[in-house]
Amino acid sequence: MKKLFLIFLLVVLPFSFLVSCKEKENIKTDSFPAAVNIEENNKKLHLFINGEEYDVAWEDNASVGALISLAEKNEITVKGNLYGNFEQVGAIGQNLPSSDRRLTTNSGDIMLYSGDKIVVFYGSNTWEYTPLGKIRSKTEAELTALLSADSVTIKISYY
Repeated sequence: MKKLFLIFLLVVLPFSFLVSCKEKENIKTDSFPAAVNIEENNKKLHLFINGEEYDVAWEDNASVGALISLAEKNEITVKGNLYGNFEQVGAIGQNLPSSDRRLTTNSGDIMLYSGDKIVVFYGSNTWEYTPLGKIRSKTEAELTALLSADSVTIKISYY
């Protein structure tokens, strides 16, 4: 009986490991770039909220690379809705690569939520997000005045 168990361990387990590795190889990967050059050939990613442009320090990650890829083709328009009295959240309309981790947001943070929603914060929250960027040069009071409405229009362009 011990020999059968030993044969099982030596034959079946390594085989199942190889099969699981092969399955992982077949997972479809996104065609979005892994690294990002936010400003390339004098082009850059622009964020507009209700028609006004905001200066953003964008992250250097695959999610922002995906935003650039999408915005190069067409301007991205998201209808943001007030949630929790601390954020505006809206669907991008497509899944983007994400690397969510638990973090605490602050006013001005721009995050990807669940791979397909953009969130712009005027308050703080702790949850799992992928960082996209941070609005610069605006106070918490200014962002609260802008983002505490029932809804906003968020546009992302690359030019």
